[in-house]
Amino acid sequence: NLLRCCPTVSTRSGLSVPRPLDSGVLSALATGDQTKGPHGNPFILGVGTAVPKYTLKPDATAERMIRFYGDKLTEQDARRLRRIAKTAGIDQRHCVFPEERWEQYIEQLQGTTEIIDFELRNQMYKEHAVPLAMKAATRAIERWGGKKEEITHVLGITCTGTIVPGFEFHLIQAMGLPLTTQRLSISLMGCFGGCSGLKAASAIAAQSPRHRVLVVCCELCSLQTPTQQVDTDKLVAGMIFGDGSGAIVVGTGVRANETPLYEFLRSSSSVIPDTLHMMGWDLSSDGWQVTLSPEITRKLGETICAFADNLTESTLQRRVPYADMIWPLHPGGMAIVETIEVTCKLDSQVHTRSTREVLRRVGNMSSGTVYFVLEDIAARKTDKEIAMMASFGPGLTTEGNLLRCCPAVRLHGR
Repeated sequence: NLLRCCPTVSTRSGLSVPRPLDSGVLSALATGDQTKGPHGNPFILGVGTAVPKYTLKPDATAERMIRFYGDKLTEQDARRLRRIAKTAGIDQRHCVFPEERWEQYIEQLQGTTEIIDFELRNQMYKEHAVPLAMKAATRAIERWGGKKEEITHVLGITCTGTIVPGFEFHLIQAMGLPLTTQRLSISLMGCFGGCSGLKAASAIAAQSPRHRVLVVCCELCSLQTPTQQVDTDKLVAGMIFGDGSGAIVVGTGVRANETPLYEFLRSSSSVIPDTLHMMGWDLSSDGWQVTLSPEITRKLGETICAFADNLTESTLQRRVPYADMIWPLHPGGMAIVETIEVTCKLDSQVHTRSTREVLRRVGNMSSGTVYFVLEDIAARKTDKEIAMMASFGPGLTTEGNLLRCCPAVRLHGR
């Protein structure tokens, strides 16, 4: 970081007051290669996504889990798994290894007290995360239309594995990006990591129109399936979470070869009081032990309107009717999506269609899933100008970004 030391002089009272810069310093700053003045709002300039080739079907997954856990499950647990398979709104999820690998684990571990330990899980993460992240990043850069050498920053976001240095370091090497590319690792934010990544990238992009920030989320949720410790929360997680990677390119000062998709207007974050116990992860030798309270849905329904109102009013100085916005929501689960639709009186075929479609096609992939939703909206087009992008994660926290849909995303280019 290049810093400018602020000259000060001491007063008799012990306080410090600014001293004007001398003419030599002012001259150096004036002729230096620095950016002056505001550069406008940042834009999402490209979106790319990727999933592994192997798929998990809900019915088959439920039956496999029932066989695998055996006597650890009650009849009620088995019925719950089969019900989730029918009602979760998920046709399939993706996984970094095939169904046959799961069957091998069943044969090896069934009836024993052995586990798939954290070291093995994390080794599999190291093996699969970077190639998957590279696919999403490459597609985002292709759709952006710029040269990879113009990427100045890479942000890597994950909560399902640990690599030091972070996977964004390995991504820079694998993609042949300049060795001067700056990087930032954002970890353990959970499902709102994608919103947090856009917020951080926008702050970096706003510093200079030269900056082009690549944000990559990569989550391999399937690797955290428990082998011995099982309860209702873990069963639900095992039925809705999948593997995938989402990426975006963010920058200010749109260039001739760029077609912006979304304009970033403002971000917001809100912790819902007295909900810390409702969602979280605890690291154990048997993978992440997830907590997903059934009260999450109700709490989000009670608070989403105030969150949306505060974000639109603080940004646009007016409250935007919910029906006048498109809603790229993180598809945390069908119950959450339906609750927000009912609370805000949203049309599932208009306002949250892309959220539902992503949930159906790939399930919940934690941090980067909302980038899949942005990609789907851009492909379908919308007649809405304002987008209420929101995700929900540990805390319990709602994280959101208010976006303006650019002509490339609007119906008839309006």
